[in-house]
Amino acid sequence: MPLLSSLRFAVFFTLILIASGWTGLNAQETKQRLRSVGIGYYGELGLHPGLQGDITLLIADNSTRRYKWRKLLFRPSAIYFRRQFYSNNFIIMPQLVSQIGAREIGETLLYFEVSGKVGYHRYQYIGDQYISTPTGIQSVKRGGGNGVVYGLGFLLGIKSRSDRYYSLSMDYLNEKTEDTIRPKLIAIKLGVRFGCKQGEKETAK
Repeated sequence: MPLLSSLRFAVFFTLILIASGWTGLNAQETKQRLRSVGIGYYGELGLHPGLQGDITLLIADNSTRRYKWRKLLFRPSAIYFRRQFYSNNFIIMPQLVSQIGAREIGETLLYFEVSGKVGYHRYQYIGDQYISTPTGIQSVKRGGGNGVVYGLGFLLGIKSRSDRYYSLSMDYLNEKTEDTIRPKLIAIKLGVRFGCKQGEKETAK
């Protein structure tokens, strides 16, 4: 798939995610949609260090007697990670998340998530490039490029009584950039989210 087509696909899919989230937010009766704010470690291949920050918004609460905790969420995130000696990478990535509670142990909830995501990827090469000129060897700052990432995410988490969400998760993404050395992006993530108690109370009403 050419990069231009990938960019168009990403823009189209991102607009669908945003529209879905916006429709869900306006369709609900409660005013408070912010569920949590999160921060965590984002390790590409588990080793190349990075950080992720995100916010989680409620689209719909589909809890039933069988599934006491089942929610559809919209989660925009900002990511940075570094490929050592190669590039600095920045990703803006909206996500559509299905969150299901698996088991309650006292006041602690074990839950899992499956998410679809697509994002804009900006990378900047590290170091200088040396070129030969009629006057000798010169160093030139290496540039960067733009790309698209899209794929799936899987998360296993624990929600504590203090409305904190601790999680271990993985992203498996296709990476479409001008630099095709790495067509896949696999990330291991460890994070914590701080719940919005007001949002929980209003949903419970």
